[in-house]
Amino acid sequence: MKLVKNINTKKRTIIIAVSAIILLVGVFFAAAYLLKLGPFQTVVDPNSQRQETESESTKNDNPITKNESTADVNQGKDSSQVPVSTSLVATITDLNQEENTIKFSANITNAKNQGTCVVTFSNENDRPIVKEFDAAQKDNSALCVSTFSALEFSYLGEWDVSLRYYSGSEQAVAQGKITIN
Repeated sequence: MKLVKNINTKKRTIIIAVSAIILLVGVFFAAAYLLKLGPFQTVVDPNSQRQETESESTKNDNPITKNESTADVNQGKDSSQVPVSTSLVATITDLNQEENTIKFSANITNAKNQGTCVVTFSNENDRPIVKEFDAAQKDNSALCVSTFSALEFSYLGEWDVSLRYYSGSEQAVAQGKITIN
């Protein structure tokens, strides 16, 4: 009889010990979750604000938002609020890579006023690369010319290229593709 009591006492001790360990592990994970420690730690990415803004603006398939450096007419509007012009015509004339430099140029015909060029390289495997600059004005056309460092592209492969040219209260759009090596 004494042997049965010892076995029952040992079983009871083991059950209590296992229960206590499970309870302690549960308390540890709950505390870590509440304090955001270990695997529950929130990593703050300095680009997260920028990425969130970009992802919100791409919902309408219009990845470019206007900023304060552009014409006063469009201040505070995003690209979906600026109509695509029927008179302005944008054409990408050069889009290639020479060693570590990506060259971009585009011609905008019927551009009577000074405008702003916004070039966006996008790829589902990387963050978008955006550059905004003033267009060179010549007679009734504008020229958007810029270079990009290949080091800006962390993904090698095909990229979609979008040009948005803003002038006054209208925009012209052109699309292209490039393979980054």
